[in-house]
Amino acid sequence: MVTTLNPLFEMDIYLPRSIVASLDVFELCSVLKENWVPIEVACATLLYWIKMTKSRNAWGSIYYNSEEEKVKLQK
Repeated sequence: MVTTLNPLFEMDIYLPRSIVASLDVFELCSVLKENWVPIEVACATLLYWIKMTKSRNAWGSIYYNSEEEKVKLQK
């Protein structure tokens, strides 16, 4: 399918981004290995999936010494 759409990539710069955005995380591995995906699209897609699949507590979390300290800081 992508080889058929390849000539349209020059006309519509958002077409590769739209195609990659329609994929799920499991399909990305095979698609990002191909050379038709622009590097900025690959980076944006990887950043999106990293943020979506990372646990909420790990992203920007503060490390506490104890549960009491955690409760005190949350109040």
